[in-house]
Amino acid sequence: MIMDNCKSNKRQWYAFTHGDPLIAENYFRTNVQPAFEIGERICAVYTKDNGIHPRGFTNEMKSIIADALVTGIPQPTNAVPLVLLKP
Repeated sequence: MIMDNCKSNKRQWYAFTHGDPLIAENYFRTNVQPAFEIGERICAVYTKDNGIHPRGFTNEMKSIIADALVTGIPQPTNAVPLVLLKP
């Protein structure tokens, strides 16, 4: 399970703003679902709600982010996407 130690089981979109996409503090909570899905850069991640920033990413989530960067498509491909990209 991704992000086991969060405030709730509710998921929230977090927009990537800058810097290293593997660092949770570089994402901010958003109140809208991202419009992008395919591209070269991280757009947003869908993870357990933890307020303004997600709590640190597990190795599993980091791997999903890396997969998205390498493939250019939402990840994971076999489940509800947790990572979206933008051109």
